[in-house]
Amino acid sequence: MNAAPAVTIPAQRITPAQREGVVRALVTRFPASWLTRFTGDTIRVATLADDYGRPARGETARRGCFAADKTLADQLNLHPVTVQSAFAELEDRKNDGAGAVVYSTGSRRATKTRWVKPIGEDEKCATVSSHALTALSANRFTVYAYIRTQNDFEAEPSAKEITRSLEITRETVRQALLALLAEGWVSKTQEGGGRGRETRYQAHDVPVFRMTQLPLFPQPRRVKVEPQEPEDETLDPTTDPGQVALFDLSACSRNPLDSTVGNPLGPAVGNPLDSAAQNMPSFDQALSEQAREVSCGSARRALPVVAREAPLDNPPVVEAAPVVAAPAAASPEPQESTPRTRTSTISTTAWRVMRRLPLKLSSGQYGLAAKAIERAVAEVGGDVERITNRVHRNLAGEDVRAPYGWLITRGLRNDPCPAPDCERGFVWGSGEPCRICEERFADRRGTPLIFRDRATAIYEVTWTCTQCERPGPGEVPADGVCDRCCPGAVAPSHYFPADVQGRTVAVRAGFRHKAAPEAEHAAQAVAREQKRARRRALDEQRRAGILR
Repeated sequence: MNAAPAVTIPAQRITPAQREGVVRALVTRFPASWLTRFTGDTIRVATLADDYGRPARGETARRGCFAADKTLADQLNLHPVTVQSAFAELEDRKNDGAGAVVYSTGSRRATKTRWVKPIGEDEKCATVSSHALTALSANRFTVYAYIRTQNDFEAEPSAKEITRSLEITRETVRQALLALLAEGWVSKTQEGGGRGRETRYQAHDVPVFRMTQLPLFPQPRRVKVEPQEPEDETLDPTTDPGQVALFDLSACSRNPLDSTVGNPLGPAVGNPLDSAAQNMPSFDQALSEQAREVSCGSARRALPVVAREAPLDNPPVVEAAPVVAAPAAASPEPQESTPRTRTSTISTTAWRVMRRLPLKLSSGQYGLAAKAIERAVAEVGGDVERITNRVHRNLAGEDVRAPYGWLITRGLRNDPCPAPDCERGFVWGSGEPCRICEERFADRRGTPLIFRDRATAIYEVTWTCTQCERPGPGEVPADGVCDRCCPGAVAPSHYFPADVQGRTVAVRAGFRHKAAPEAEHAAQAVAREQKRARRRALDEQRRAGILR
């Protein structure tokens, strides 16, 4: 057979343009001076915008970055607001004399075109991988970029050097290094120990995960056991037979201390783990206590001894069936711990009001509620029964969810009647209906809502008319007579200054009655006509060129 001809495959060489494309896709760079001027996220935004604005293959002119903020935020795993703040900071750096890094220009597109300041020829740069640019953020990216820059110059920085160069706190650097070590972005090249031997770090373009050899599972040790000869159970000929007979229990009678037989010093308890068997005194203790009682000693717990003429035969004890004790029976039952509660001291007055209320308050709320009750009692002249009746009356038929809030806002509240003895429309003590409240309710029922003054309080009553005894608001007149009893004392209305011909508004029992509808409509019509006249005058001035 003829051999197959050899096929020669030409080696594929990467052109400089292709190499440049690979470098562009995998590596990015930015000035090293940015590490101390900006935050990590700001550097990432500016670097990514510079990558978008690089010239295309075969071109020399730089292009601006017209990518949307949402596009940059999604690629850097940031919020669009963070990207906008970063661009604003980069554009405002010209105010501090350092010069702006990014310039924005308008375009025909829907987004702005941002131009990043180019890197100088002799400027020191930090070169990082594109994967690190998108994966790391904030202080982790700043620390990683500094370590990567120092590694490019054949230097391995320590944590102290990073803190001093980047001007950040030691704790921030420590947390960033721990995160980078855990993710595999950096590794230790020298373990710390001793003076001048600090831990050094080296950065990687991609995370490096080292396989750790786990220790093998320890095998159990096997001990070689040699077979032993069986021991002879025969007695040693040197042993004295008399000594062995001393420990022979075959011929002994029953044990007087056995719990299953009739023991005069203890009850018949078959289970040694029973609580009764544990609490019973020992045999020696029982003998000593009985001896002390017989000899007239002062024993704390003596057994009762009954004198009998003849010895009493104990009845036979029924042997109990074998019982298996539960594990919990051997230990005493745990005592229930009483929860500790905080106590507060209140006055007797407050206690008389709150003792029958079905309200549960905390210790702090009890103190505040007691102060409010004391103030309410002082307002009624020290009548505790009146405040108690008021609170129980307000509580009837209500579902209270916040006891303290209800007691302060509603429980102690009374109707704002000017009569000092009025309690919800009745005179306290006599039970008669309050005259002022009756007139007030009648006036409210007779006055339509459209004529009530919402700016004036309904219950703002400070005096009573001397003739009709109706309540009145505001200051007390000199003669003590209300407007109904003295119509001539009514002043012109200050709500309608133009109405000076006798059309006034009478203030009766805290309510302001409006003027006649025709007068109000006339005033509004005059105001509208004046507004139209001013508008026409302004239009004429604009046509004449006086106003622009």
